[in-house]
Amino acid sequence: MKYLAVLVNCIVLLGTGVRADDWKFETGFDYFTEYIFRGVDVSKNQPLYEPHLIAGYKGVTFTYIGYYSYYKQPDHPWYVENDLSLDYSKTLGKFTATAGALWYVYDAKSGADTWDLYGVLAYDFPLLNPKLTINWDVDKFRTGYGTASISHPFNLTKSFTITPSAALGIDFGYNSRAAQSNADFNDLLLGLTANLQLNKHLSVHAGVQFSVALNSLRDIGQGNETIGNIGLTLTF
Repeated sequence: MKYLAVLVNCIVLLGTGVRADDWKFETGFDYFTEYIFRGVDVSKNQPLYEPHLIAGYKGVTFTYIGYYSYYKQPDHPWYVENDLSLDYSKTLGKFTATAGALWYVYDAKSGADTWDLYGVLAYDFPLLNPKLTINWDVDKFRTGYGTASISHPFNLTKSFTITPSAALGIDFGYNSRAAQSNADFNDLLLGLTANLQLNKHLSVHAGVQFSVALNSLRDIGQGNETIGNIGLTLTF
């Protein structure tokens, strides 16, 4: 039966002219000690539960990420957010450019549905892998946010990797309205992630992040935050 299923799949793929290698699927689940979004404590120090699903074909990628946190408030016990994005990536030499749209969907009390357009420019540098990301809300808020980040994985064994990272947030009025006419630094996010590949498809990971509040976050009274997480990822 196993070989018959493989044969059927091959026939379907050949019949449609699509190679299996062109597709990418990933799903997983993460637990975070709290929900920090662009430096702001959204979950009010409550844990966050985050499932995700990614489906990609060649340069096109669809992503779903859910954000669920228990508020412990009688009139609003749960924070509910579902993010849906669609983007396209193109690699030119050592550069990879991505453009896409992101839809934020909330329940009745957690937030107002809105859209972002975003662009990412990444450079395949041997050590730091620099990346520049710009998000711009084109619906409810009409403001933007950017990050300049670096990271590098270190393979300690064939299956165990640690990845330190750093990201500088730049606020264009998303958090602090004072930054709308003059972009300001938002936060410095320092992170360390450990990943263990259990087999070809399944991996587990854990990490810690430290958000250092800068000008825009201080404007709104948001301080430094430390976030821990643990999760698993299944890829095909």
